[in-house]
Amino acid sequence: QALTFNNTTNVLTLEDGGTVDLSKFLDDTDTDDQTITNFAIDGSNVLTITLEDGNTQTVDLSGLVNDADNDTSNELQSMSRTGTNITLSNGGGTVSIADNDDDSSNEIQSISKTGTTISLSNGGGSISETVTNLSQNVGDGQISYINENGTAQTANVVGNDANNSISVGSNGGAYFQNPIKAFGKVEMTYVGTNSDYVSHSLVNGFNISSVSRINQGDYQVIFNTPMPNNDYIIQLTIRDCNGDCPGNNGSDYDDPGVTYYNQTTTGFYVNIGDSDNGTAQKADIDLEFMITIISLF
Repeated sequence: QALTFNNTTNVLTLEDGGTVDLSKFLDDTDTDDQTITNFAIDGSNVLTITLEDGNTQTVDLSGLVNDADNDTSNELQSMSRTGTNITLSNGGGTVSIADNDDDSSNEIQSISKTGTTISLSNGGGSISETVTNLSQNVGDGQISYINENGTAQTANVVGNDANNSISVGSNGGAYFQNPIKAFGKVEMTYVGTNSDYVSHSLVNGFNISSVSRINQGDYQVIFNTPMPNNDYIIQLTIRDCNGDCPGNNGSDYDDPGVTYYNQTTTGFYVNIGDSDNGTAQKADIDLEFMITIISLF
């Protein structure tokens, strides 16, 4: 065993906590104050203490050899659980820790739901909780909330103001129907001294599949998505040519105008011409124009 010695108290301490007081081996009347320089234990459990000047003292520790706890009956061997019992096995018996609480009033017996109420039964009574509810009417978009006290509250998604552009969507949410169904800008390219037409192109367009030149001054507009009916609004504007519009046969034109015709659900036609030619029929010209289509359907 390991040994430690306290020079102040002259107490020898063994590894298992046992102690030996060596004070009685000291001669308090002896003026020969020597220091213990060494101590050792031999195979027969005899402790030898060596003093500073070479003198020795011995202590027989044989009686402490069996001081170690070799009794397996008080050692924890295993732990097991059966039902509500926890068993600690110590070699010589068992110690059971059981749920000896036979008071059913503090045990949860059952959980049930009646309507919007959830009840927890504990043998001595019950605890009830009301289920809150949130729902929405997809027809008018109104949201309803019922709290634990059964009080209902509602909130409107869409206001009922006159001329409100926002309506209730298919899932009950607010839906804004954009009245602009299509738009686009048709640019022209001109060459020559009389600014003769060369080509055109659609730029910055929405829901317009194509713009085709039928002949001078006439264009066909086709939608990507057809309109629900023929009553949509067509707004057309042309570029100002500053009194000298691209002419026909070298003539100058300064009074251009734009009109539409043959309106259908899939598209329409555009005509651009100049009317500053007296009583003669309007002369068709190619000129940059813009399109806006509006509908509330």
